[in-house]
Formats: sequence, structure tokens, C-alpha cells
Amino acid sequence: MSVERPIERDGLLQAELDELLIKADISGLRECFGRVEVDKMVFDEIEALRAEVEPNYESYVDDSDTYEEVVHLDPKTFEKALGKLSPFIEALPAGHGKGHLYRDIINACLILNDPELDDAEIETEIVAGIFAAAFHDIGNSVVGRYDDSRRFAAHAEVGAYITGKLLKDILPPNLLLLVQYSIAAHTDYQKDISVTRGSVTITRRPYKDETVAEEIYPSEPLLAVWFTRWADRLDVQGSNWIVRHIITKNVPTTDFDGSEFHNIWEDEQDDFRYQFYPELRTEGELVRLKGVFPPKHPETTRRVLESIDSVTKSQFDANSPYAKFDSPFHRWNLIAPIALDTNWFIQAVLAKQNLSKSETDASIKNFLSLCKIVEPAAEIERITQTLESKFALLTDRERSSWANGFNEVLEGYRRWYQRVWPILKQGPATDVGSDNTRALIEDIFRMAAQELENFDPARLEKLD
Repeated sequence: MSVERPIERDGLLQAELDELLIKADISGLRECFGRVEVDKMVFDEIEALRAEVEPNYESYVDDSDTYEEVVHLDPKTFEKALGKLSPFIEALPAGHGKGHLYRDIINACLILNDPELDDAEIETEIVAGIFAAAFHDIGNSVVGRYDDSRRFAAHAEVGAYITGKLLKDILPPNLLLLVQYSIAAHTDYQKDISVTRGSVTITRRPYKDETVAEEIYPSEPLLAVWFTRWADRLDVQGSNWIVRHIITKNVPTTDFDGSEFHNIWEDEQDDFRYQFYPELRTEGELVRLKGVFPPKHPETTRRVLESIDSVTKSQFDANSPYAKFDSPFHRWNLIAPIALDTNWFIQAVLAKQNLSKSETDASIKNFLSLCKIVEPAAEIERITQTLESKFALLTDRERSSWANGFNEVLEGYRRWYQRVWPILKQGPATDVGSDNTRALIEDIFRMAAQELENFDPARLEKLD
């Protein structure tokens, strides 16, 4: 089966964008992707990709041409892709930066130990899923992660576009198409999202991610898509997730909480005080507040602690749409330990233990040092300085509550590192097929183990 690429809609725009991509001109690309006409062009191209893949996903996976592409893949292909995308990886913002990317590679290795994936018949989807898991957030290098509500092509679609352009000489065409689709689908929005820019309105629809159930046969996951999401979700739990989320709150952000985009306060300091009030309101209380305040009032937005709690529950709930295809191994061996770490953090914040000023200051200092290890982005020094100054806006009692939680974050981080290290050192426990694929995965495990050393909590002592 051959891949038919979308018709080029605007040759001049396409040529300009291609030139900027080849040069890895990050600032030029940020300006270019911000233009309405480019935004619409990229959206249309990914819509064309969807129109090709969604009705034919299983055909691509089962096609002999795709299989031949995969089994003859150079074992160093992943390393080549990392090199090609290196300028974009370095440009990723803290919170969704290169720390997150390398942990997603680590997470892909952890997922590969799932005995349910020990099946040569899913070799194509596993390989596509590994590449998409690593690069699913690459679009954040050139568009704002929290601009999704204001863009036609959100960060996922832009990432799929960039990957298609830059890896076309590294990944063969059918495999690349599956990788692009999985990147575009990774955000897992559950409902239509309409966006208007100027006189143009588009609707981003949820991506197809499972087969259609037939009579006694239940639906099955489109595995490349779900593999990508599984890796991403493992960095949306535990101490790494807590650090990432708090880093992004150094400025007001319009997060998406599963049903709507967050609203922010006009004053940045007011927004921080609101977000970091150490309280956990019930879902019923949040619904009640929407009846009290006018639409889009920031008082109805989840606070940091509530967002972390909500995400943790949705990712661990077997009835959640985000977790419905989790295997027992994934649920209990991978998600459960870090979900427990998150819960201990939440309980520590809510305990409102009165730490001394010196204990509070030391805990916040250690947490900010951990931020630099978890997310070593170019602007992390500025971000930690901003967070330090903004934590001073809180009352002594509030600072003490967060400091108590931060002590638990550090302990949870150490537990995460101790769990992951021996798995990576051991190497893959499952066999997904051909000699080349085994060699590719072994090389990825090697790189993951090497990158894990940069996350060693012992480095905290060197940062003091």
C-alpha cells in the first residue's frame, strides 16, 4: 500500500514553512505557525491525513509493505530521529520539555515489559507507538502548549506536521503516517472543540482510537495511538507530574481539564494565590460554584491541588475513557505506584502541618532544585526564580502546607528512580518480533538508561 500525501494548498506558504523547518529556525517557525493562514493550512493537512488513516488504520498495520518497512528498519533509526529533531527538542518549554520527552522514552521501555505486548503480530504498531511516544509533544517547540484553545492546529497537530516533514527521510512512508496519526491523536480530547480566528471557524473532532465493536466482539484499541498515550500518562502521575504541573503555573495557564479550558485571573499574583490555595473542593462544590458565578469566572477553575487530584483519579479509574484499555500490568505495575505517590503528596499538603520557617524555606528550596533536574529546559532558572518569588505571596500557613507536600514529592521521586533503574538496566523482557526490531528496542533501552542518569536524585546534593 502506498501513501498519498495531501494536495499542497498554498505552494508559497508550504515552501516558506519547509525552508524554516530545514533550517530549524525556531523563532521564524514560531512566527510562521502563529499566522492564521499557516495555522489553517496545517489543520487542513492533518485533516487530510486523518481522512486517509482513520478508515484504513488496520489496513496500514496489516499491509505487507508496512511490515517490510518495519522489519528492515535500521536499528539506529531512533537515534537518527533524535538527532534530526534535536534543535526542536532543545527548544521545548519547561513542563513539556526535553525532560518530559526523555521520560516518555523511558516510559516506552517500561510499557514494553507488559506481557500482553509479547506478540510479534503487533510489531508494526509497537514500533510506530515508540516513535510517537517520544515525539508526541515536539509541536510545543514552536507553538504554545496552552494556546490549543485559540489555534486551529493545536500542539498535537503541529507536532504531527513537523514529524512528517523532518522524518520523511528517516522513517519509511507507511510507518511515518502511523507515527504522525498517533502524535496528532495523543491529546485524547473527548469532545468537539470549535475555534474561531477572524472570519474562519473550524472544529477539531476527537480522533478515532479503537475499532468498531461487532456483535460479540468488543472494540479493540488502535495500539500505536494508545501506546503513545500510555507513555504520556506515565508522566502525568507521581512526583514528575507534580513538578511539571507546578512549573507551568509560574504564569497563568489555560489548562484543559477534560470538559473545558481553564479561566484565569486578570492579575497574575491573584491567579497564583488562587491556584496555590491548599484546598481540595469536591466535584459537587465546583459544580455549585458554576451556578453562583458568571460564565468563565476563574473562581470555578480547578486549583493546582484539585487539578492534580482530578488527573490522578481519571488516569487510574478503570471506567475512565483515558484508562479503558489499560492492561492489569499497566494498571498495577506502572500506574498504581506513582498514583499512590501523588495521593501521599495531596494528603501531605492537606495535613496543614506547621513547619518552622527554616523547615519551610528548606523544603521549597529543595523542590525548586528538583524542578531543575526534572525539567532541564533553557528557561528553568528563570522559572524557578519566579516560583520562589511567588511562593512568598502565600501566607506562612499556606507555604508550610506546600512545603510539607514538597517533602513527600522528593521521597516519591526517589522511589520512582529506584523502581525504574533496574528495569532499564535489565533490558526488554518481551519479544515483539524481528531481529531488527529487537535490536532497535535494545538500543532504545540503552539510550533510556543513559538518560535516566540525568534524573538521578543524588544530583540534588550537587545543586545545593
